Amino acid sequence: MKYYIKYKNGEWKVYIIRLDSKEDNTFLFSKGGITEFQDADARLYFNQLLEKVNFRDSFNCVIVTSQKFPNKESAEEAEKIILKILGEVPTHEELYEFITSGITEVRKYDHSKVQKAVKKLKELKLKAWANSGKDFLWVKTQKNSKGKQRFTYSLNETQESVLKVLDSKNIKYETGVKGNGNPWPFIYILKEGYKVQYFPTTGRWANSYPFRVIPKNHYYSKGIEDYLNRFYLNTFTKDKA
Repeated sequence: MKYYIKYKNGEWKVYIIRLDSKEDNTFLFSKGGITEFQDADARLYFNQLLEKVNFRDSFNCVIVTSQKFPNKESAEEAEKIILKILGEVPTHEELYEFITSGITEVRKYDHSKVQKAVKKLKELKLKAWANSGKDFLWVKTQKNSKGKQRFTYSLNETQESVLKVLDSKNIKYETGVKGNGNPWPFIYILKEGYKVQYFPTTGRWANSYPFRVIPKNHYYSKGIEDYLNRFYLNTFTKDKA
C-alpha cells in the first residue's frame, strides 16, 4: 500500500496541508509537517488510523505542496522555517477544541502566507540537496500528448552556485526569469555574440540566437560542470533558423 512506502536512502518529505470546512469548504487552517514516507498524505492516513479524533474526519484535507529533502535534519529545519512563515497559531476555541497529534503545527489560514511558504520550501529543498553531496534526482514532470509520464532532472545546484562556476571560469552571462504565475530562473551563457539559455534546477539548455525568441530545441545536462565539459565548445555554432 502506498502509505507504507518509505524512502530508501534516508530522505524525508516536508509538506503543507490545507484544512477546509466539511460544511462549506471554507479554507480554515494550514498545517506544515514532515514524514519519512514517500506519500505526504501518509501522515493523515496514520493519524486517522490510530486516533479517534483526527484531521481526515474533521476537515477536508488538501495537500498544497510537498518537497523531498535529503535527510531528516534538513527536513526538520525547513519545517521550522515554513511554520514561522505560515504565521499565527489558532486558539483552542478557534480549533473547536480539536485535539490530535500534530495540532501544534496548525496555523490560521492566510493565502498570501501559504503562497510565500510554498515558494520558500522549494528554495530550501534546492539548498538542502546542494549541501547534501547526493547526486541529482529524477522527478516526474507533465505527461506527453500520448499520456506517457515524462521525467526531468532535479539538480543539486542553485542559480547562485552556477554563477560561481561561470565566474571562476571567466565565462560571461546574463540572468533572467521565465514564466508569470510561478517563474523560474535561467541564465544566458554568452560567447562570440551567441547565447545559450541554461536552467539551473534541471540542467536544461538551448541555443538562443538573437533572431530567435523561442529556442528551437532543448537538451539536458547533469549540471553546469557537465554542460561546460560536454557541450560548451560545441553549442555556439549557427543552427538553421
